[in-house]
Amino acid sequence: MKQTFLLIVLFAQAIATPLQSFFVESDDHPFEMGWEKEGVRFGFQSDGEKVCLALEIPENYWKELSSRDRNLFRKTINESYLFGFSTFSSDPWEEAQGILARRDASCFGAPLENIGAIPSFIEEEEIRGWVQDKRVIFYTGAGLSIASGIPDMRKLEEQLGFQSNFDEALAKWMYAPEHIGQEIIAFRDACSKGAPARGHHALSRLAKETNKQILTENLDWMHERVGSHPLRVSKRVVQTRESIDDIHAVICIGLSHDDKGFLRWMKEHHPEIKIIAVNPLCPSYLGSEDLWYPGDAHEILPKLLLN
Repeated sequence: MKQTFLLIVLFAQAIATPLQSFFVESDDHPFEMGWEKEGVRFGFQSDGEKVCLALEIPENYWKELSSRDRNLFRKTINESYLFGFSTFSSDPWEEAQGILARRDASCFGAPLENIGAIPSFIEEEEIRGWVQDKRVIFYTGAGLSIASGIPDMRKLEEQLGFQSNFDEALAKWMYAPEHIGQEIIAFRDACSKGAPARGHHALSRLAKETNKQILTENLDWMHERVGSHPLRVSKRVVQTRESIDDIHAVICIGLSHDDKGFLRWMKEHHPEIKIIAVNPLCPSYLGSEDLWYPGDAHEILPKLLLN
């Protein structure tokens, strides 16, 4: 699948794009994802018609497989074992390895976890003050797009069989990859054909009114469909730190987990930065010094608009 990336490196001269040196901007971003669960790594890529799946297991998992199952895997340089399935080309292992390698390159490391921390509550007017008077960036997650009919990670894993039995889910990836592929293609259809919700429209206007940048972890095109041009987190294009030095806060919207490790990275390099989360449940990445608005983003974002 043709992938076109525009890498933009800017310093803090333009408030509208304070973090562009850290992210990939692409209106035709690749529909690709990788994640880890119980020591096993999964990944996929799809263009809407074709699909590639990646499954990487550690050696102790591989030794427990039957000889027939072992033959489905190839040993990697990391002493793990890789399974690949692809309708793109005749070398599924190479494609699968590429998916997981790009996932590693795009992540900033381990997620930020503050188990037991109690963040302070923040009111609507206080959020408006941060947006209007401070230098902030918006960072959106899957929770914002649930209203558009797009599954979040929990729902996607359920569709892929992980909520029932982990071993059975692994077997489906190995012996029924066509079925998994169909689920991935259906997921991509939802991401491309869903209707943007109130929050997407409001956030687009708010970002333009206040000259702020939107970042996203989402694979869907809801931001683009309302006229926004979000940046997508990718450590691969980190060039300089100058452009984040003056950021006061990251306002997370519908982001339940720090999957990319970006928030942890931000806190490590700039401990004074506040994280403000707009989410029905308190996210685990919030520290006691951070702020939480326990509400629906689709309700609050329209109220933050200036006119």
